[in-house]
Formats: sequence, structure tokens, C-alpha cells
Amino acid sequence: MQAARYAAGLSILALTVLVACSNGTPRGAGPAPEDGGHIGGSPGGIATASPSPTPVATGSATASPTPTATPTNVPATASPSPTPGPISASPNPLVFAGSGQTLSFTVTDPGYMGQFIVTNPSCGRDASISSTTSTGPSAVFNVTAEVAGTQCSFEVDDSFGGSVIEQIVIAP
Repeated sequence: MQAARYAAGLSILALTVLVACSNGTPRGAGPAPEDGGHIGGSPGGIATASPSPTPVATGSATASPTPTATPTNVPATASPSPTPGPISASPNPLVFAGSGQTLSFTVTDPGYMGQFIVTNPSCGRDASISSTTSTGPSAVFNVTAEVAGTQCSFEVDDSFGGSVIEQIVIAP
């Protein structure tokens, strides 16, 4: 029976708190008043709001990295090919002391990785060249002097339209 009276008292208290509010929202909360019928600790039965404690963070938060997905089956990006530089031959001219002698000259085209092609391979019968093709960016060609007292030339081309003319001079 005492429990029923206690429950009825709580219901009356809840109703009193609701009626005391001007907009229907309770202003005070907590246990039944013990101060002679004042609700929320204020005289006259008007509920007043009391400040609620503000939460305070303790410790420190540490961000952890989020893994990112690695793409699969993505074609590799091709890096740009080097641009060929000017084609050159050295030494130029190639000077022989007489027939029967073999000397070499080097053709260079910086950044060029294709074939060099000698377009005048025999210089007539005055001089001969050991190979008519070689791979860049630098290639060595061997020339043998055949006829003393003559001059001729070999033209060496790359596939980008560059060319150099190697002068051959054979002393008498």
C-alpha cells in the first residue's frame, strides 16, 4: 500500500512540474523537492533550469592512417622518349696517310636509339667501310683507304631525317 501512495505522489509531482512550465517543457528535473514544496529550488513552485555539467575530454586522441586502395591492372604510364639531338661525326675529316691504312670515325646523335645507315657505302673504289649500319646513340665505323691521293665522303643518316657527311681524305 505504501508503494501505491509513493507512485501516486510521483505522478502528482510530475503533473505539477508540467503545469508549472509555461510552454509544456519541464524546466527542472530531479527528485521530489525537500524544501517545503518549492519545485526546482525556487519559491512559488516555478521550475528553474540548473546548469548541467559540461563533459571534459581526458587523454589525447591519436589519428591512425587509413589505408588507401592500390589500383590493380592499371597500365604503366610510358615515359617520354628522349628527343634526338643533332647528329655529328668525329673526327671529321678522316685523314689517311696513304692507302691500306684503316681508321675509324664515331657518329653521335644524343637520345637516338635507332639505326644509323651509311648511304654511300663504298666511296667508289677510293675507300671502303666495314659496316653500313649500327645502332645509336653512338656508333663507330671503320674505314680503309684504298686509293692514295683521293677524296670522297660517306653520308650517315638516322631515321628522323638527320644526316652527317664524313669527309675522307687519302694522302698521296
